[in-house]
Amino acid sequence: MAEDVTPDYVGRKFGRYLLTAKLGAGPIGAIYRAEDPFIERKVAIGLVPTTSEFYARVYEKARTLARLKHPNIVTLLDIGEQDGVLYLAMEYLEGSDLRQFAGSSHRPPPLVILRIMATIAAALHHVHQHKVVHRDIKPENIRIGPTGVPILIGFGLSATFTAKTGSSQASATAPFTSVGTPQYMSPQQARGEPLTALDDIWSFGATLYEALAGRPPTPAPRNCSAR
Repeated sequence: MAEDVTPDYVGRKFGRYLLTAKLGAGPIGAIYRAEDPFIERKVAIGLVPTTSEFYARVYEKARTLARLKHPNIVTLLDIGEQDGVLYLAMEYLEGSDLRQFAGSSHRPPPLVILRIMATIAAALHHVHQHKVVHRDIKPENIRIGPTGVPILIGFGLSATFTAKTGSSQASATAPFTSVGTPQYMSPQQARGEPLTALDDIWSFGATLYEALAGRPPTPAPRNCSAR
């Protein structure tokens, strides 16, 4: 496992949010649990240095996420810059992801899985209505709360597409460069071609298959990961 070399900001405040725990880090930035003292609730804070090559992409995706208002899509609460860092405040989601939920020792019956995925399908339809391709539908990006309500997360790779052509326009991604998670990519996405809502539907189908069967429809390629 790669060493986490991102700065540790636990105990620091960004805007009004006090960072209380580091939840994880990746090539784009880090995410923290934080407290919002104004309304006394937990939030999730994503941090990206403004000098990062991903800064423009993350800022664009935050603006995209802010347009998506749906009860089963993670909510962006706030965005700002401080001390050379872009911070994004999002709702803090308790629970587990779909892989953990479906693969637990008390495996839920198929009807429960189908109800969860039907809810996510409605959320994904809302995304597509706003001319956005998610580009990374997979079990880890579906969060199941303590009450069983599923939430679609993971919009870091999303792209907009035009109404005229229906193909994606991802300015932060080089042409014919594939991004996403290989096991869930459509053939077009794997080839780095412009994407449409149909490519998300392919990934949705692969995710549904895994949730029901307990394994993905295709094995993970060696030395290949999400980008």
